[in-house]
Amino acid sequence: MAQLTTACPRNCYSTCSIRVEVENGRLRRILPHEGNRATPEGACLKGLAYVERTHSPDRILYPLRRIPNGSFHRIG
Repeated sequence: MAQLTTACPRNCYSTCSIRVEVENGRLRRILPHEGNRATPEGACLKGLAYVERTHSPDRILYPLRRIPNGSFHRIG
């Protein structure tokens, strides 16, 4: 399983560096990055939630426009 170093994409003050485990192109786990002095114990709950958010069936993958009846239509 590959481990990569990246940064948490949340818009927090810390911009935590994290390690991620990727298997077969899928994010599997978020690990602490020992070199990050702001949060050496690891990412916060918002950062850890990216494993679930990335693979959620409710994730919006394309831009949408709301139409007058309240539903959404995919746009380019």
